[in-house]
Amino acid sequence: MNNFTLTSVLDVVEKAVSEKKSENLKRHQQEFIEYNPQDNNSIVFEPTESSSASLGMDKVLRLPYSYFMSIEYCILPKEQPQQYHLCTYVPSNMPVKNKCGVFKSCKEDHVLHRHDYFELIYVYKGKRVMQVEDEKIILHEKDICIFDMQCAHLDIRMDSEGIAFYCCFTSKLVDSYFLRCLTNKRIREFFLAKGEQKTDVSYMKLTPDPKATEALEKNFAEIFEEMETSEIGWERMAQICTLRSMNRFPTNVTPDVVVFSKRLQGTKLYHAVAKFISSNIADISLEKLCEQFHYQADYYNRLIKKNSGLTYSEYVRSLRMEKAKNLLINTDMSIQSIVLLLGYQCYSYFYKAFQKENGMTPMEYRRRHQ
Repeated sequence: MNNFTLTSVLDVVEKAVSEKKSENLKRHQQEFIEYNPQDNNSIVFEPTESSSASLGMDKVLRLPYSYFMSIEYCILPKEQPQQYHLCTYVPSNMPVKNKCGVFKSCKEDHVLHRHDYFELIYVYKGKRVMQVEDEKIILHEKDICIFDMQCAHLDIRMDSEGIAFYCCFTSKLVDSYFLRCLTNKRIREFFLAKGEQKTDVSYMKLTPDPKATEALEKNFAEIFEEMETSEIGWERMAQICTLRSMNRFPTNVTPDVVVFSKRLQGTKLYHAVAKFISSNIADISLEKLCEQFHYQADYYNRLIKKNSGLTYSEYVRSLRMEKAKNLLINTDMSIQSIVLLLGYQCYSYFYKAFQKENGMTPMEYRRRHQ
């Protein structure tokens, strides 16, 4: 490595920003381009059916690489109090015009997003104000915050200012080597928790001492250099530098970890379970419910009994029968096809069960109701 420092990193970024402003002046007659907070050229937004309307969350960010870094300058111009300027730089071996952006906006993004990766934010200068799930947090100068996968949040840029580093990395890089080499037990537990507590989301906040800060900034500069050159092995080097940055915190340092429970309960859980059973009626099982909702198997029997008056087995049988009757009336599917579609073990079992419940054969039921 060429001994990059964070000062030299920022020199590169500021030179690129200056070039981008000049380019914008030539092409658009203004230095800062109007910015839509929901636009992002580096990360893919996808809608999710499990979004929470109360949080204003309807998008998931998916990372196209194992590691991604962005340096972001947030400026609040005094002459334009209802506007913010945003300068971004993504280190890579691409031309400056493709990795640097200079924007302005008077709009905030009110839609929370979540990730399929971890995100580390380091506030080099100034502050960052963020909405995280249902609370508002402030990251002060030199603070580090790490969001785990699926923790909903957004930047409130009208209240933020200064320079921040955003490092995003997938679970692929949080491998056995990474976890084994983490020296701080609490930090290691934070990364391990995603595999054990799938219904919870969390973030971790750390404030390094001055000595650790200097070493951390050296690590971020090294990551920047690796991404700028993009030589073979740069992702592994970024992983190692991230590991080293985590190990700057002594073993006796306890990070501030905030956990939000996302586990559905009560009637909301019942409706979600009922929808899942209906959508997977052909091969539904208690094991599948456990995998999806993370409760013990016997709990679903109690939940369904409380809300429907039926046991789990009775509920599934009743639902299959209702679906069968609907298909007999509203489609021309053969009875054999209906049997297969709804997950019945054999035709004779379905035939006997149908006749017992409805007092007629499936074919007689179809003729009578069509």
